[in-house]
Amino acid sequence: MEGLEVKKSLGAIIQELDKLMIDIDYGTFDSTGNELTVEEDIVNNATVQSPIALLKNKKGNCVDQTNFICNYLKNNGIKPKVYLMEYDDNCGQYPSVMFTTFDYDDKVYWYENAWTEQKGIHEFNLPNECLTFVKLNFCPMDNMDSCKTYEVKNLGTGLNPFFDLKTKQLEFETLPKFYFVSNKELEEAIPTIPNNYLVECGYEDYRQERVPLYLNIDYALSSIDNIKPNDEYYVYMPTELKDTLLYVPDEKEAPKSSYNREIWYLGRTPLKKLCKIKIDSEIDCNIDYDYGKIKKWNYTSDTKLHDAQSLKELEQRLKKSGRGKKEAHMAALSIRSKQLQQEKAEEEQLARQRELIKKEPRMHIVVNENGDVKFKGYKYECEDYEKAHSDEKFMVVPVSTYSMLSEEDIRDYFRDSSPKGLNIEFYRTNDSYVIEVKNSNKVITSEKCYDKKELTDSICKMRRVFKINKVEEKRI
Repeated sequence: MEGLEVKKSLGAIIQELDKLMIDIDYGTFDSTGNELTVEEDIVNNATVQSPIALLKNKKGNCVDQTNFICNYLKNNGIKPKVYLMEYDDNCGQYPSVMFTTFDYDDKVYWYENAWTEQKGIHEFNLPNECLTFVKLNFCPMDNMDSCKTYEVKNLGTGLNPFFDLKTKQLEFETLPKFYFVSNKELEEAIPTIPNNYLVECGYEDYRQERVPLYLNIDYALSSIDNIKPNDEYYVYMPTELKDTLLYVPDEKEAPKSSYNREIWYLGRTPLKKLCKIKIDSEIDCNIDYDYGKIKKWNYTSDTKLHDAQSLKELEQRLKKSGRGKKEAHMAALSIRSKQLQQEKAEEEQLARQRELIKKEPRMHIVVNENGDVKFKGYKYECEDYEKAHSDEKFMVVPVSTYSMLSEEDIRDYFRDSSPKGLNIEFYRTNDSYVIEVKNSNKVITSEKCYDKKELTDSICKMRRVFKINKVEEKRI
């Protein structure tokens, strides 16, 4: 800790801090100790409380509590860092949050108390992981482009948090590099509905058009049906991604996402071709998901050729700068080696960042048949609203998806939606599958079939006849 000896263990330090902070509620005070409740007074007269005043008042805003946490950590030999994050909410307001991080034993930690949903200690491998996690949980996806992060240099008692703080704006990446795999040569990826067994059976979302992206090639291949040895695929990297068009599906929307961590991109994106791969053989693995087994594949790629081409380009540029052939070749090898090391380090960091995107609080909206927005919130809040108003028909969609829908799209959705309470259930017996069309718990009709293809055909037929979207497997 830069010359400071930490006498207590981290666990003991945090445990003691928890006890001090447990009764602290949210509130803002002026320099005379009066609590402020009017917004104008808060902006003009708010003052950062001393640690003693915070414990006495048992209230403080995120700045007061951050100041207290910093003082406590310093007194225990830990050097903290303070950050301020804000975004434009498009209504003339700039919601903000201040928080504290610190390094300990090659890890980065964020301790939070004022932000109820994130209260406690959070561990990360890198500073950018921590900042990304805070950003994805604090800033709504539709305002992500306006979100800014600052390092606070002079936090202290008696300052006005709105006018007196000196800050330095930080720039850091929030999006990892994703891969897209196709058996076609493409310049652009266009959102579509996948044509596969899971979609046909209604196990995977069949309404939202998307471009599926993956952290690595293995994950991408696991999502493709009917792969065979000697098949060839092109590996691409999207070159233009917007935060607001990224969507993390749950396991009901993309059943294999529990393994392959699939992310959907809801807009068009140009592609950069990285390499071409050829499937060799299936890898013997024992990975199950709800509807079968995950398949993994050995493959060969022309990556070495890609690297050789990059090396040749470097040599040519170095020769043009006046270097001899041998000198240019050695310099190009050195540069390319450093590039490959950097790419590997980036991939490792981006693998960790992918986990952070999974936790994003994506905003959804509830829309009625007229296209009117009735409610906005997190997905589970929108679903609760839909259940509370079960006498009406609604569509729950991500905000960014709604912005791309036309009036005709909305009409088609409600025209095709299932009658209330009508759904399809199927279950397995020893020698067959039984499919039932049910209204609530009452079976309207049923059908028996004897293999998966027949099951798929029967379910598709029933969905068309009864206009049913909901298909569930019943466990017996």
